[in-house]
Amino acid sequence: MRRKSIRQIFIYLLISICTFSNISTIKSADNIDSLSSKNQVLNTAISAMNIDACAIVSDGHIVCVVADTETANDVLDEFYWENIKCDKNEVLIDTAWDSKLEIIDIKENCFNILGQKDAVALLLKNISNSDESIEENNEASKTVNTFIVSLKYVKEAETLKYNTVIEYSQTLYQNQQQIKQSGINGVIENIYKIEYINNIEQKRELIKTKTVVASQEEIIVKGTKIRHQPEYVLPTSGFVSSEYGIRNGEMHLGIDIANSMNTAIVAIKDGIVMRAECYYGYGKCIDIKHDDGSWSRYGHLNKYLAEVGDSVKQGQEIGLMGTTGNSTGPHLHFEIRYGSWPYGRTINPRKILDLTELHL
Repeated sequence: MRRKSIRQIFIYLLISICTFSNISTIKSADNIDSLSSKNQVLNTAISAMNIDACAIVSDGHIVCVVADTETANDVLDEFYWENIKCDKNEVLIDTAWDSKLEIIDIKENCFNILGQKDAVALLLKNISNSDESIEENNEASKTVNTFIVSLKYVKEAETLKYNTVIEYSQTLYQNQQQIKQSGINGVIENIYKIEYINNIEQKRELIKTKTVVASQEEIIVKGTKIRHQPEYVLPTSGFVSSEYGIRNGEMHLGIDIANSMNTAIVAIKDGIVMRAECYYGYGKCIDIKHDDGSWSRYGHLNKYLAEVGDSVKQGQEIGLMGTTGNSTGPHLHFEIRYGSWPYGRTINPRKILDLTELHL
């Protein structure tokens, strides 16, 4: 069985007391209906639960009920204070309200009486934030229809983003930059006069502005110096295994640079890929035409990383070292020629390449 509430137990006790005290009356009054007698007893019990109390009223509607006038005044003081209290950065200038809440004496069921804390919470929860009329229903009857106006000076900090200034230097290369001076955001302090209604901001007016921290601009130095491209770069790494010139009774038209399989091969200069195919004893071969009237050849590749028509940059990977074609081991056969592709005369690559970085 469910436990009976305190209220139910209290009603049962009252009914029992009233019933016991009226047994003789009920027995002697044969003309009174027994059901009517029970209703009288119940009404007597309920009436006994109503005690003297104080109601807080808004626009004729009871909002909450407390035990006495002292408690009601404490509730209203706390309620008004919650609507006008100031934070540490605020100063109260003035306050007013259109209609104060009222306190009236009433008889109220003892179970409906609130303590001070609960009464204040109920007032704050149900405070009206508009001037719409209160409708006649149970929910609306709890609305606190009063408007508390407060005027405050409010101090607020605002961040000022620093400016960035660009300077240029001929000692730095293009795409290089340095921070000459770090930027610091500034801080200003604004004082506003703000009007609130029921703690909700309605309008504000800027009264005073003060700089607390001055901003410091950021200075960035960007380079303008042009980084000149070297005339040629080495096509790969490794060691020279065969020189340009007569070899085994035949003319060797380039130099061989040996290294391990799949070593990166790069373009010695900007240019356009004219050939990327197997070409006689060169095996997989790439030819690149340069804008100075020269073109370069890369033979015995294991894999192409560029295609015919590609525009390649100096130092860009175009293939991987291999041993295709007439080759006895992984190496790059490199030629440099002058003249219209695919013809032209060869020259010793040592005349244009600095091979000192290669292992001999």
